[in-house]
Amino acid sequence: MKTLWIITMTTLALLLQPMIVAGNSMSPEFMVSNQDIDEYQPQAAYNQNHQEYFVVWHQSSGLQGRWVMGKRIDRWGHDIAEYTIAFEDSPPRDNAQPTVAYDPVNDRYLVAWIHDAWGDGSDWDVIGRLVPWDGPTPSLNGFEICIFTSKQWNPRAAYAGTQQEFLVTWWNEGTGGVASYVSAARIQASNGAVLNTYAVASGTEERVAPDVAYNQARNEYLITYQVMDAGGGNVGAVRMNAGGSILGGGEFTVAAWPDAETRPRVAASTTANQWMVVWQSLTGNPANYDVFARRVWVDGFGDIQQSAPVNIEHTDAGQKAPEVACYPGSEVFGISYEVEYSGSNWGISGRTLDVSDRQSEGQAIRTCYVGETVDSSNANMAAGPAGFLVVWEQERNGASYTDIPGRILWQEFADGFESGDLSRWSSVSP
Repeated sequence: MKTLWIITMTTLALLLQPMIVAGNSMSPEFMVSNQDIDEYQPQAAYNQNHQEYFVVWHQSSGLQGRWVMGKRIDRWGHDIAEYTIAFEDSPPRDNAQPTVAYDPVNDRYLVAWIHDAWGDGSDWDVIGRLVPWDGPTPSLNGFEICIFTSKQWNPRAAYAGTQQEFLVTWWNEGTGGVASYVSAARIQASNGAVLNTYAVASGTEERVAPDVAYNQARNEYLITYQVMDAGGGNVGAVRMNAGGSILGGGEFTVAAWPDAETRPRVAASTTANQWMVVWQSLTGNPANYDVFARRVWVDGFGDIQQSAPVNIEHTDAGQKAPEVACYPGSEVFGISYEVEYSGSNWGISGRTLDVSDRQSEGQAIRTCYVGETVDSSNANMAAGPAGFLVVWEQERNGASYTDIPGRILWQEFADGFESGDLSRWSSVSP
């Protein structure tokens, strides 16, 4: 599993630096939710039928269990409506770590999250709910995706258009000498029926923190995850067809340098028939995280091919916790990540990277303003045809609450003037 790289990471950062192109424009920062409670772990999906975004997160008042919320955001970043997706049970049960994917055929979302089955933290299950595009309905309640008598964490979801189904992946906390492992479930989009549950990746080393992206050009998923070896972590992956079968000989390595490679994320470009995997790597002197990316595809012989790793940003400060998104009809990926500022506070930056490994200049999506001592973290991205919605957690300056802000990173030429498509502009455009 472990692959030793001969050249140093500093040299690698210089050799693999891609062509830099002009930066993208951004919308003003807006607030997705800033109630006087704590709000965490936003996830977003784009709705191409209605040209809007759906953002989910979990929140806690400190007086009761956590619950899952959702909000519709138009393509300019304006609020449309907010909903409760999963509230605490009676007696209290936490609902947390939501994920979301959009089904354009039935015009609704799958929201999945973890649920504290007994209220004592001993058994966390994965629960799902189908949510129509214009908000939850009582006729579509929560349903069980995985109710193993153990702890399931960090679900991530993708929609497969050819099969008209969702795939949800998560990791199971190991017990009784069994290492943690990655599972997935296929869910029929029309009615929420759980078709199959699979063990995706397991072994003597812990396998945790999965992500998934669907490539319609191949009708396949790529599932990435951390393999926790003695070096602190590698990035592993498997291909899975839409029927749930693991392809190409099983697990393969995306990153396995002598240092720790962790927190992988993945997105797919159907047009390019490729996936993009991003991760954080503990490198450099001083020892800080850098963010890397590499493309993955399948050649005409059915073999996995990978591009050279691209160092997204390399400074003496840290860059970590990347996210990646791609509109299926585009060959441009959006990447967001946390950036360390002076005073050890963290902001959010972003850029684009295309399938020729050309990246835009990095842009500060959320900096640490003068006089502030707040951190921004846990960013997530959703891709539309004109740009990328970025949402993140942010400590409120001068208060003890955590909010969910957002910003839209527009793609180059998204204004349409070059192509003659002015559909982006309207009377409500900022």
